[in-house]
Amino acid sequence: TTTITTTTTKTTTTTTTTTTITITTTTTTTTSTTTTTTTLFQIIKITIIARNSQNNDPIQGVTGNFSLCRNSNLVSVAQNVQFNSKGIAYLTVYSNDLYSLVMQADGFITKITEFTTACTSDECAIEKRVIMSPHLSPGQTRIIMTWDTNKPSDIDIHIMNIKKSDNSTCRTSYENKSGCPSIHLDRDNAAGGENGPETVTLMDNTVNSQYRYLIAIEDYHFGNDGVDILNSGAGITITNEFQTVEQEMKATTIEKATDFYLFGCLDVKIDGDFKFTAAPYGTFFNGAEDSNWLAMTAYCLLLTDMEQLLCI
Repeated sequence: TTTITTTTTKTTTTTTTTTTITITTTTTTTTSTTTTTTTLFQIIKITIIARNSQNNDPIQGVTGNFSLCRNSNLVSVAQNVQFNSKGIAYLTVYSNDLYSLVMQADGFITKITEFTTACTSDECAIEKRVIMSPHLSPGQTRIIMTWDTNKPSDIDIHIMNIKKSDNSTCRTSYENKSGCPSIHLDRDNAAGGENGPETVTLMDNTVNSQYRYLIAIEDYHFGNDGVDILNSGAGITITNEFQTVEQEMKATTIEKATDFYLFGCLDVKIDGDFKFTAAPYGTFFNGAEDSNWLAMTAYCLLLTDMEQLLCI
């Protein structure tokens, strides 16, 4: 007998699958940064120097009122500022602006002038020279020419006296200080703008009213091909006891052949008033020749004359 035994082995395979899920959480952090813009105030230190138009001496006993010109209004900056014995006062302002200056001293005509600060750094220093005229006798008129720099060293004022009755001419300058009727060159300056003004006085309005005065300047040395005078800050002041007019030189180009800069024309009235008619900025001509001055009277047309022409 054969016994057959069958053994069945059942193998159960269990497969376990493990799934790992990785969850990544991204956190975004927003940082708000507040930027504060601070306006830095400029510190502008201004030195005001008062000098006598007749001799460039310091003026003692000067008081000044300083104002800021903004939107055609005056905003007080400093009042009743006392200048020291050397005719100097110090002022600190905090922005580039147009400033007005009124200065008074015993024996001198009140001076009213304006200047603009144009600093390009947070702190800077400015020096402003102010020329004041001593009081004038009745019927006198004074012309004061100044410049800011020491180059050119010698800017000369030339005043051509043209008689209204016959167009005859007479020039007042460093070469002829007192040779024309009732006009005198009081001060010549050949040592730079810091050495003061050139000053001319018309002595008698009854005589001066018979003339028309053309006012021009020239750099005697024509330094740096004329660039020096263009950058000199030259200007004129015309004054009497009742009125004052200021006119600056403004030009960008110049040539040696026509290096006289024309400010304009002055007419003195019989009652002592005057009328200044400014030439267009940048008006140059050959003033070395006396005959060329008559042609420049085209710029001397008075307002009253213009009104008459417009009514024709």
